[in-house]
Amino acid sequence: SAGATASGVMGADPLVAGFSDGSMKVYDVRVGGPVQSLGRARRQRTTHYTEHKSWIVSTAFTQFNSRPEIVTGGIVGDVKVWDLRQSTSLITYTMQRTPMTTLSFHKKIPVVASGSYAQFVKLMSLDGDSLQVIRYHSDGQSIGPVSCLAFHPNKVQLAAGGTDKLVSLYSPKKPATF
Repeated sequence: SAGATASGVMGADPLVAGFSDGSMKVYDVRVGGPVQSLGRARRQRTTHYTEHKSWIVSTAFTQFNSRPEIVTGGIVGDVKVWDLRQSTSLITYTMQRTPMTTLSFHKKIPVVASGSYAQFVKLMSLDGDSLQVIRYHSDGQSIGPVSCLAFHPNKVQLAAGGTDKLVSLYSPKKPATF
């Protein structure tokens, strides 16, 4: 049995979980079991999304495009955007080619950041456009293997922590689409 590796919530009802076998399940706490779709009035009790072929590092709900979506990232560097009214992902792209150690999503703008054991942070739009690669702390020192990332909830700022025991704050470059 695969262990849960990532989860996210949207409001009080749905919960999404990513697993070490690459599967994803969405739960509705009101029903007590997995649901097939967030958009249907009648909830189905079974679901099993299996497009990721490796460990899911992170999951999150987004509200861009005026519909609830889920974004997931796998350890092999693949990112998928899901509309749960569909049976397959909407968008799939490769965020990085080295093992992804962490993934973070901004709550208000469509941007995602990934961290790597290969000592960099990469920022991309949810459409898969590369925005920026960060390899150094503000003092010019190379960053260590990245273990955690978090966006500020209201600003375009990113905190990155690594196995080098340092946390750095970054203000990523803003593309015209923000």
